Amino acid sequence: MIDDFDGANSAYPWNGNGSWYISGGSYNQEDNTGCKSGYAGNSAGTDCRFEADMVTVNPLNPSIGWMASSLAFRVTDTDNLYFLRLNNNNGLLQLRSIVDGTNALVASVATAYSPATWHTYRVVLSGNAIKISIDNEILIDVTDMDHGAGYIGARTHQNAISVANVSVIQPAGCEAMRRLICVCMRR
Repeated sequence: MIDDFDGANSAYPWNGNGSWYISGGSYNQEDNTGCKSGYAGNSAGTDCRFEADMVTVNPLNPSIGWMASSLAFRVTDTDNLYFLRLNNNNGLLQLRSIVDGTNALVASVATAYSPATWHTYRVVLSGNAIKISIDNEILIDVTDMDHGAGYIGARTHQNAISVANVSVIQPAGCEAMRRLICVCMRR
């Protein structure tokens, strides 16, 4: 699947809340009030490599670390998903899980990265194994079984976001699809 938001692909459209729009080769959300999310892909998506370039733009309060953009994966709905975020004020990369609306920390690591700069994030999912990297540096390598399948997406909480170059690749031999490539935006 290739989707550059030109309207040609309707197999996996992006859905969500807020006022998302496409401009300059990226998928953007500028409303920094409350939580906003946009999701795409396959609800049965399991093992894959999910990559996206992302930048946090204009947080409502930059001194609050958790007010940073995040990528979501294995999303069932807004109350059941994993998400990763790079905190605004300290560069802490967090992998979090929301189960039935309850948000819990799965793993975190201190980094020198800033969410206010474009970075390439990669999430590799294989069964219960989750590996997360920024700019090809593996930073989180954990096992967790909260969520087994779902959509991919982007989330905001009181900040604006831009996302580009989204790709999802499933390994050969997956029952759902042999290979799924979703190039959603180019920066």
